[in-house]
Amino acid sequence: MVRNKLKSIGAIAALSSALLFNTCVASEKDFAAGVAVGALAGSVLGVYDSPRYYDKPYYYYGGRYYYGGDYRDGYYIYNGKRLGDGHYYNRGHRYHKGHRYPAKVGNYGYYRSDKEYKNYHKSKKDYHKAQKKALKKDKHYNKHNKKNKQKHK
Repeated sequence: MVRNKLKSIGAIAALSSALLFNTCVASEKDFAAGVAVGALAGSVLGVYDSPRYYDKPYYYYGGRYYYGGDYRDGYYIYNGKRLGDGHYYNRGHRYHKGHRYPAKVGNYGYYRSDKEYKNYHKSKKDYHKAQKKALKKDKHYNKHNKKNKQKHK
């Protein structure tokens, strides 16, 4: 994936330098620079190998996370391309083939935080250990608070 990004960045750089350093008028050079910067930003900022934004809707397709497109009629439209057979996530729910499902952590590219994504992919065994440990902490916290609430009554 990184190699593909580098190839596209190299192609953008070559084309923009060819446009900028030939005998063009200043306004044409400014236009070429703007197009190059926009293409570079669009190719780098919208698609990721790992989830980046958890508060924004995204589409998981082919091991990639797409941000900024539209989900309509069971298809995700990203930069004019129509992607299908992926999974669209919005506010903790997964949309697939016209149905809405509750999202489960680790399934089809759904994670609630970057830490959770990294922990899950270290090894599933370590992830489940960490989840059990967190659950124990939560139970201990809840027990402690229940005792205090009962004392105050």
